[in-house]
This record gives sequence, C-alpha cells and structure tokens, in this order.
Amino acid sequence: MKQRIEAAQELLKWLSVHGVPAVICGGYARDTIFSKPIRDVDLYMSDRGYNAALSMLSDIGPNEPINTYLDEADPQYVHQSIVRQREFTLTAGHDFSLPTNRINLIGLHETATVTVEDVTSRFNLGVCKAGIDLNGISVTDDFRADYE
Repeated sequence: MKQRIEAAQELLKWLSVHGVPAVICGGYARDTIFSKPIRDVDLYMSDRGYNAALSMLSDIGPNEPINTYLDEADPQYVHQSIVRQREFTLTAGHDFSLPTNRINLIGLHETATVTVEDVTSRFNLGVCKAGIDLNGISVTDDFRADYE
C-alpha cells in the first residue's frame, strides 16, 4: 500500500511543481486500501490546469480536440462538477512508479476546490470516498461504513 501512495504522491508533486495542483480520488485510493489491481488513476484538477496536464502527460496531438466541454446532453456527461474528462496512456517519458499507465484526467469547474474532501463529497458510493493528496491517503466516514 505504501508504494502505491508514494507513487501517487510523486505524480501529484510533479504536477504541483508544474503549476497544476491535483488530487487522486476514487478507485485508485480504494483499490490501494483493498490491495486490488489498479485499472486507472482518477486525477482531479481545476479546469485551468486541465490542458497543461494533458499536454505534459499524454501524446495527444495538437490536432486532437482537447477543449471539449461536457454537458447534460453529452452521453459522456458524469455530473455537474466535471467540466472535462479524458482517459489516456501516460507518455513513455513519465515514470512515477504507478501500477498502471492509464490516467483518467478530470477537470473540475473553477468554483470547485481541488481537495480530497471536496471531490469525494460529490461521490454517491461511500466505498469510493477515498483519496490521495500530498499529505497522504484519507477516507471519509461513509467509506469506513461501507468498508465495515
């Protein structure tokens, strides 16, 4: 578990140094606690940092649309706090020692704060209300209740 948390924090520190504060919430944190395989990393940040993170972490070319905004009419719409979302493979030049190279990049409305508490407060399932930031891993009471 410690290695997964440190790998996540390595990615978060790297982003922070590059001016993109972010947190990892949901499945990565949950599956780290349960010692289950990791499918992807749900990386949350403000919409301002989205394009910078996408260009730094992916091979998505300049001709591919990256400014697509999600809305309720869009079948990919998730919930009202998300502005944009894109899944991709980390470029080969990045080695954060993560157990997966799949990133699910999620841009939040500018009015949202980018903290584990704010992001997980928007989740419906208690077992997903866990996250990792630069201070470590944290879970909510809802997570603990579902865990028990």
